[in-house]
Amino acid sequence: MNSLRDTLRISLAGLAIGAFALGGCVETSNNKEDAHDHSGHDHDGHDHEGHDHGSETAQEVRVDLYEGIIGELKFIPEDGDTKTHPQIRHVQIPDFKKDDGTIAMTPDGIPGMRSMKMEFPLAEGVSLDGFEVGDKVMFDFVVNWGGKVPWELTKIEKLDPSTVIDYSNAKAEDLEP
Repeated sequence: MNSLRDTLRISLAGLAIGAFALGGCVETSNNKEDAHDHSGHDHDGHDHEGHDHGSETAQEVRVDLYEGIIGELKFIPEDGDTKTHPQIRHVQIPDFKKDDGTIAMTPDGIPGMRSMKMEFPLAEGVSLDGFEVGDKVMFDFVVNWGGKVPWELTKIEKLDPSTVIDYSNAKAEDLEP
């Protein structure tokens, strides 16, 4: 009887610890419909600075996934360079959302994120070995709302060089080489 009581006591203690841990749990979503702005850039009215939720111990992080984005590699850092990130000119991402969960809208009425050139930090395990500046690519990236890394490239693959890419709503500065 005592061993049963001790087992239950240990199990309940484990549940209490688990419930406490879940209180600071990270909330994630791989649904690209939940996407938001990313930190470090200010593009057409959506701010990309990191979000401070006012808590040093438990921070809620939402992860929004964007898949199958088409673009062109414009810059690849030299090996060992940890201060710069690859740059990709990408097509419009019409379902890109702000941190409040609504579709972003540029001041001139373009939904989501317009075509632009931007940096993409590489997620762990992602490599650009075999890629060159000018390669046309398809890639996935995540936006980590409330995370230490605001956004990162999670997958990249080369496309046929003859692939036509539509950058029709890019600003002039985003079309420069």
